[in-house]
Amino acid sequence: MVAVGFAIILLDQLILLASYLRMMDALRNHSGDTLFIVYHRANSLRVVLVGLWIAAVGLVWHALKSVRP
Repeated sequence: MVAVGFAIILLDQLILLASYLRMMDALRNHSGDTLFIVYHRANSLRVVLVGLWIAAVGLVWHALKSVRP
């Protein structure tokens, strides 16, 4: 569960990096134009929070499992 949670966060960060690079490329190619870009991260934050919760639950589960004989 820990690996799945952190893999979700890694995937989200890679998607954000790709969108950032696309946005910078669009701004570079249209420097004379007025360009309005809405950069919306609400869904991205939810994905990161779900990934962190999955990782946290996995860590607690592992800790409880290793304490019991």
